[in-house]
Amino acid sequence: MFMHIHGRGHCDIRLLQGDQERVLAEWKARAHRWAPEAGYVTLIVNDEGDLEPAMDLIRMSHHHFAGKQSILRTEHQ
Repeated sequence: MFMHIHGRGHCDIRLLQGDQERVLAEWKARAHRWAPEAGYVTLIVNDEGDLEPAMDLIRMSHHHFAGKQSILRTEHQ
């Protein structure tokens, strides 16, 4: 799972360790309460101004973690 939402704008986003460290150092998110060792950070979207930074982290996570999953493909003739 690359991210999940708890509601009320509370997003937990999984990042690579280096990305996690950088994002935390730049105060773009805060440390995840339960699974920081798995690369998760927490971001709370309070208003429209928080949407683009949240989407940047979600895209970063999706690019790495969703791209690693095997996808069954069939050929159409």
